[in-house]
Amino acid sequence: MSGKLVHESIAPAEIGHGVIVMKGQTLRIIAFEGPQVADLAFINIYDHSDSYDAVVSYNANAIMGVGNYYKPKYLYSRMPNANLMMEITDDKIGRHWWINGGHCSNQSVEFRRLPPSTTSCHGNVASVITEYGMTIHQVPNTFPLWMYVLDQPNGSYLIQPALVQKNDYIDLLAHMSM
Repeated sequence: MSGKLVHESIAPAEIGHGVIVMKGQTLRIIAFEGPQVADLAFINIYDHSDSYDAVVSYNANAIMGVGNYYKPKYLYSRMPNANLMMEITDDKIGRHWWINGGHCSNQSVEFRRLPPSTTSCHGNVASVITEYGMTIHQVPNTFPLWMYVLDQPNGSYLIQPALVQKNDYIDLLAHMSM
C-alpha cells in the first residue's frame, strides 16, 4: 500500500472503536497480536441510513463473479441505495464469514448457551455510533473480519479459531466517506 499515513490507532480487545475514512483513502487493519477477529460496521458519514449490507454485497459479488461465500471484493450498502462502500484491494487471509452480516449480542450469547458476557459486538458498535448521533437500534450489519466458521451438514455452523496470524492485514479502499 502506498500513500501517506493519515491516522493510526490501536483498537483494544472487546471495546468499540471508530475511525472516519474519507472517500479515496485506504483503511488497513492489521492483526498485530495474531489470531483475532473484528466486526466492522461501515456507515456513510453523510447519510446514516446508508450502511453496509451483507446480502446485497454477496449478491453483487456473485453476479459479477468477483467474490465467493468466504471472500468478497466489494462491500455495498443496503437497499434501496446499494452503493459501493469499500473495495478489498489486499487481503492476506481471504477467509471471512462475511455473508452472515450478523454479530454477537447478549441475545446470541444466550441462544448459544454461553456464559453471559459483559461485552458484545453489538454493544461495541452501538457505543461508537451513539457518538455520531445514532441509536442502538441503528446498528447495521457488520463485516466479520477474519471470522472462520465451518458450515455443518445439518445446516448449523461451528465457530473456529481465526486463521489470521500476527501482522496479517486487509486493505479496504473507501468508495464513499465513512
